[in-house]
Amino acid sequence: MSRIADGLLLLAAVALAFWMGSLLGQAKGGAEQQLVADQRERSVSEQHAAALATANARNRAAEASLRIDLAKQAKNFKRALDDEKAHKDSLLYGLRYGAVRLSVPVLGTSTGQACGAHANGDPGATGGDWHEARAELAPQAAADLVSIAHEGNAAIHQLNACIDRYNAVRARFNALLPAHAQAQ
Repeated sequence: MSRIADGLLLLAAVALAFWMGSLLGQAKGGAEQQLVADQRERSVSEQHAAALATANARNRAAEASLRIDLAKQAKNFKRALDDEKAHKDSLLYGLRYGAVRLSVPVLGTSTGQACGAHANGDPGATGGDWHEARAELAPQAAADLVSIAHEGNAAIHQLNACIDRYNAVRARFNALLPAHAQAQ
């Protein structure tokens, strides 16, 4: 019996060795599979990081370019406002000292000559005719009208400059969006 017991013991030892070997092989294979999966994940993470860095650099370049363009627009806007203010100041100076006169067309009177209504004495002169009756404005009234017109022009210029800046920013950021996002 001892031979049978020895044989069974040997067979059990061999079976145990095979079983342990298969467990170790599976563990080793699982570790290798995990290592491969970790490497793939690292590779994907590195690709995402590289894509993010590229997009970040592109956005920063676009932002810097936009900042330069907006500064140029602001400089041009200020120059245009300064030119307009200089023109207004020159016109006001001329009005105050009589070098420039401002007149408005007036309706003729029934006699045609009252208040010097028609320069050529023709009572039938029409509003579109160059002989129409005109009234010269007092210098202060003319200056007030010029100032009001200048304020209106300045407001329009400011609004147009704001619209131009908005359109520049919108165009720049739309260029950064992916093509599928622009279609929406």
